[in-house]
Amino acid sequence: MGAVRRVPRRFAALVAIAAAVLITSTTTTPASADGPHRPLVPHSYTVAGGATVHYAVNRPLCPTPSNRHTLRCFAIARTNVRKGTPHAYEYTLAPGFLWGPSGGYTPDLLASIYGYDADASTKGQLVAVIDWYADPAVRTELNTFDQQYKLPVETATSFRVVNQAGKASPLPKADTSTAGEIALDVQAVRGVCHTCRILLVEANGPTAADAAAAVNTAVRLGATEISNSYGVPEAATSSKVLAAYNHPGVVITASTGDQGWYGWTDINSNDDPNAHSENAAYFPSTDPFVVGTGGTRLYVNTDDESRYAEYVWNDQGVADSEWINYSTNSGATGGGCSTLHAAPAWQSKTPNYADFGCDGKRSAADISAIGDPESGYSVYLEYGGDGWTTIGGTSLSSPVVAAMYALAGGANGAAYPAATLYTNAALHPASLYDIVNPVPHYDEVGGFVAGGNSWCGGAQLSDCESATDSELQVNNPNVYNSGDYLDCSFPLTGMPSTTALNPQCNATAGFDGPSGVGAPSGGLGVFARTAPALGLARPSSLRLHHPARFGAKLAESYAPHTYPARYVWTWGDGTHTTVSTSSASIVSSHVYSRPCTCTVRLTATDSRGQVVMRTTRVTVGKHASVHYHRPAKVRRHHRARFSAKGTTTPNTGAHITSVRWRWGDHHASTGTTVHHTYKKADRFRITIKVTDSTGVTTVVHHHIRVRR
Repeated sequence: MGAVRRVPRRFAALVAIAAAVLITSTTTTPASADGPHRPLVPHSYTVAGGATVHYAVNRPLCPTPSNRHTLRCFAIARTNVRKGTPHAYEYTLAPGFLWGPSGGYTPDLLASIYGYDADASTKGQLVAVIDWYADPAVRTELNTFDQQYKLPVETATSFRVVNQAGKASPLPKADTSTAGEIALDVQAVRGVCHTCRILLVEANGPTAADAAAAVNTAVRLGATEISNSYGVPEAATSSKVLAAYNHPGVVITASTGDQGWYGWTDINSNDDPNAHSENAAYFPSTDPFVVGTGGTRLYVNTDDESRYAEYVWNDQGVADSEWINYSTNSGATGGGCSTLHAAPAWQSKTPNYADFGCDGKRSAADISAIGDPESGYSVYLEYGGDGWTTIGGTSLSSPVVAAMYALAGGANGAAYPAATLYTNAALHPASLYDIVNPVPHYDEVGGFVAGGNSWCGGAQLSDCESATDSELQVNNPNVYNSGDYLDCSFPLTGMPSTTALNPQCNATAGFDGPSGVGAPSGGLGVFARTAPALGLARPSSLRLHHPARFGAKLAESYAPHTYPARYVWTWGDGTHTTVSTSSASIVSSHVYSRPCTCTVRLTATDSRGQVVMRTTRVTVGKHASVHYHRPAKVRRHHRARFSAKGTTTPNTGAHITSVRWRWGDHHASTGTTVHHTYKKADRFRITIKVTDSTGVTTVVHHHIRVRR
């Protein structure tokens, strides 16, 4: 069947269809308003025990880019509206609970749910936030946030703002559309990590080149964690931009997006009736060297502030009370397979990955945290806002995860810290809350609960097929707009050959596409060090054209039953040596054939795909330093004493073997101390040629005036 034209239908019809989808699902018994299992999320239709019901719509803070290559921010505000407003949903705030000023989650609540100590010492940790344009009120907003939660006033050290070149001024132009994103990012970091230093780098604009420059600046200024709450549909990317997200030893987080699997929810756009799915996951979350962060819908017990449940965030498709024909875009966590980047070993070797159908390519999400704006985070927004606002989106999960890494000590020796998540997931599963696909159902306060970020949203294929056929007049959602992918469990044409849900866009036990390895649980264990320590031994001296022996030792891993797998030496002269071995210690030789001051990099990979790196600088074949001395005055026919001393760089292992002089009058001499008599008055050019034991020759010139 081909594409069909979207025709809005009555909401009553949608309710009937939704009921048909759920005919085999389980039901729940409503809990009391203050009971231990009351989800603190929207869609409550009753008021009991003093609970208050509100009406809201989700509003993206940044405009939808008109150019596919323009970066998009992933912040969504829960905006209160009057009852009866089209597409509005209800949410209920339980009485007596310590909500934020806007009815959103608070720093203390997140700390309680995820189990970390926000006041832990983080000496040496600097969390950078990358945004574009400027929020001129950002310091005032952050101080208001701090005052609300009794945190210290920010200082010039605790919070800095620079432009993409690293300067305090001039900052980019102010822009109200991105100010909410900036406020969310810095307040999310401060709320999670009370002791972290924060660096806000404001890029000139929403281009990949500007963002890349800002990331490089953050690294240069010492950032140990960098949060990127933005993305762009993946396409061929310049090597310069790719290099900005490859900084071994620095935690770089990136949001997977608010447009669902492959960006399919963009077909709900109110602005463009001919809109299509992006059919692509979002970069930089698809970059193999970053930590891709997805968003969740978070439920909490009101009696002890603990987590009741956490599911994939998806307010679209069959899970959406408005459905696609109402042209709404309430948001869904992003993800999907990269088409450009191979999956790193730590991901490709993970159970379930083989079932994704990613063909060896990277799946965007590594880990997830709070993202649903319907139960988002209370943020103070002054510039372009009206004060306290509840904001979510995967723009929230990225800084939250970056700040958790900082609390845990940062990369902890890992060149690419995403690997730590997968190793801890395998060795310490209790450090994660497994976000799985429950039986689709309406929860006790009316919210649809499923476990996917695609059109079906985790619903069984037969149910989704039936509802899709009734609503869209096609039984395969992927043919709704010809050529658009809406759900990974259906082929682009035809029908599925299996009834199994594809983990690429459906939550399964363990690792899956929408949530990665899951959400942090019971503390910071998922971020704990697993990478081994790496030792590098270099020779005391290096000689040109002579073998130099370098040693490497991979210490006992923090992850049991792990062994070395590969060492790669990059010598800094354009060559490299690879050694595949299970031995913890190796010795490798290298011959430098030309002079250089080179950076030697040793990269070691263990059997779990964890990468650690060490670097050292060596000098080989460098020219000698020549110290020249002559009399203050030289006269013709007078014998004058000259001296020249050559000094080599210590680690070259060389010594001076000869010093030769050319006096500029067709005469020459040899030796470190020599005498020479000029026979006429004139200006002469003296050439001194110093040769060392490695064959390196250094030539210097001096001018001398001979008087009468």
